[in-house]
Amino acid sequence: AKDIISSNTSRYDLTVLDEQYKNNENILLMLEDTLKMGKYRVTYTGKERDGIHVYYNVLYMNQNNEELFTLKPFVQLNARMGNVREPSTKHYWDHDVFTYLQYAELEDRPKGDEQFKEPTEHNIKLGDTIFASNAILILERIQAVNDSNIKAEYGLSAADLMVKGSIHVYDFDTKMHEMNPVFAAVGTRVITYPDTLNKLGLKIDLFKIDPQTETIGLKIQETKYKTKEFIILQAMVFPYINVLWLGCIIMAIGIIIAIVERIRKQKAIAR
Repeated sequence: AKDIISSNTSRYDLTVLDEQYKNNENILLMLEDTLKMGKYRVTYTGKERDGIHVYYNVLYMNQNNEELFTLKPFVQLNARMGNVREPSTKHYWDHDVFTYLQYAELEDRPKGDEQFKEPTEHNIKLGDTIFASNAILILERIQAVNDSNIKAEYGLSAADLMVKGSIHVYDFDTKMHEMNPVFAAVGTRVITYPDTLNKLGLKIDLFKIDPQTETIGLKIQETKYKTKEFIILQAMVFPYINVLWLGCIIMAIGIIIAIVERIRKQKAIAR
């Protein structure tokens, strides 16, 4: 009997997307997130294209995050007849681990600056708060960087001015992340180094420092997608599947032998 191990352990209710996605039979995997699934921990590491096939790589690990194997369920693209989803299976002598895509994005999302909306500008002071669509941002501090080695990492000389911002970002799970955009002055030229937090789809650019008003200029950009790319996966274990096949083969051989023996006896009687 098959054992469905893909009970949903994400914080999303799958039935909101579609009633056919039962939470006790399917799991939602965000890109690069790791979730517990049965005795495994699984990560959706991304998709790859090969002709008309789009493969979705699912890394299986043990509870110590040691890599075990990767399964690649795929979609065969067919504009005329409709796309076909195909499973992927890991075979062991006593069981098979079977995965099947219930939902997956086919198109590649834009990369680089194309993935972000137009920036919004904010002129704030230390301790002020900015509200993004999926996070709360607080400007904690800005500090000058005098270490010439750190400056060199940004292609700056020891004489150039470098200032690093510290912005605490709280997501809706109240987890805190820190972002560190950098502002630099090379002579009369201003150079900025934005910081990106892919997990929340945020990009922050510290583009202005006004010592007279003690205000800091920040540009906030959010991705065009509210959530990261994800797949909905169904996974199950078929125990002793090879033993079952072996039994079927033995049974078939037995039937063939019985048929041959019967034919031989009938020929003997006919003589």
